[in-house]
This record gives sequence, structure tokens and C-alpha cells, in this order.
Amino acid sequence: MPGHLDSIPRLKAPESGVTVRMYRTGFGDCFLLAFRGEDDKPVYMLIDCGVHSQWSGGGKRIVEIAEDIRASTGGHLEVVAITHEHADHISGFGAARKVFENMDVGEAWFGWTEKPGDPDVDALKRQRSLMITGLRAAHQSLAATNESAAGKIAGILSFFEMAGSNDTQLPITGAQAMDVIRKKARQQQYLKPKCPPLEVPGVEKVRVFVLGPPVDRKYLMAVGPSGAPARFTPRWRSPPP
Repeated sequence: MPGHLDSIPRLKAPESGVTVRMYRTGFGDCFLLAFRGEDDKPVYMLIDCGVHSQWSGGGKRIVEIAEDIRASTGGHLEVVAITHEHADHISGFGAARKVFENMDVGEAWFGWTEKPGDPDVDALKRQRSLMITGLRAAHQSLAATNESAAGKIAGILSFFEMAGSNDTQLPITGAQAMDVIRKKARQQQYLKPKCPPLEVPGVEKVRVFVLGPPVDRKYLMAVGPSGAPARFTPRWRSPPP
């Protein structure tokens, strides 16, 4: 992709197949897809929009990218798919909140781990919140005595830290960033692997398969890059009814 966003042309849908625009956010992900719709009009799908909190100039650039997405789609996204709650995938929804709030969103696709009110999801989020709190305490404790260890912990925490929106500098949470899309979408889906293939509304002969996050807890809690099951039993339970 060119280095300057003002040199990017409006995204056009091909006669068949899909056109994919991968934005160079820095350390992050943002993909805009264009399909030819049934009525011969373009259908746009956005997958993630974020940049790592420590990427220099990333906050300004992700806002510029969001503005380009609005211009390239005529302000309409048929689908926004959010893969997971890490800053380098979702910070743009918060940083460019005003841009996305002025767009039309048909459907929002989330992993099942983001479904509000689900007891297992609530338990999982409580566990993660406790882990983040513990990491912050450890970072503060080590900052003056073990710079190397503190730096590694800071690297982990940075995936959960997001700059404020384009009208405030206050930090925001991942949930707040995703809520921008959750509130805009006319329909929401919370998806699990092996669910029936999804269709992009208005597009024929396109199927989308959900590969994760896993439902089996031993795989969900695995930390190794191999994807092998964790060697411990996670201590999380659903709250009593």
C-alpha cells in the first residue's frame, strides 16, 4: 500500500472474487474487502482495525485509515468482523470513534468469547481482569529493581492498552472500543468454531468459516504457539444460577 493515504483510490469490487486492501497500520491489522453484490453494487467487509499502543505515530495513522475506510466505502460496511480483543486489532474503533459512529454497519461478527451476559464469558473475563491486575502490580514492583523483567511484563500489558478516541486523550478499554461497533451494527453474531458457514449479506457463493476461538477450555487456555492443549486445569467456573 502507498505511504500516503491520500494517494489510495476508492476500493472497487471485482467482477468476481474479492478485492482485499491491507492497510499498513504499523504493528496491527486492518483489512477491507470488496465483493460484487447481487445488485451489482459493491459490498464491503472490514476485518479488524487496530495498531499497537507503542507504535510511534500509530494513533494518528489509525484515524487517517478509518477516514479512508469511510471514503472508500461510501460510509457503509455490510460486515465488521472483530477477531479478538487486542489493541493491535481493535484500537482503531476507539481512537477513530467519531469516524465509525458516522458510518452505517449492517452486521458485526464477534467470537463467542465476547457475548454479553454469557456466564462462561463473564467468568473468563473476570479471570483475565485478575491476571492483568496481577501483571500491573508485578510491573510496578519490578520497575526499579529488574528492568528486563519489567520490560517483558510491559510488553504483555501493551496489548490491552489503548489510546483515547479522536475527541479525548483518556485511555479506553477493549470492551469500549468494541462497543463502538456493537452499538452501530443492526445485527450482531457471536460465533463458535464448527458453526454453519456464514454468508456475506448480498453476496452470492461466498461462505465464511469460523475457526476460533476454541470452545474446549483446555485448548482455549493453551499458551504455546503450537496450539497444544494446556497442561493444567483452568480454575474458572460459571457463576451459580
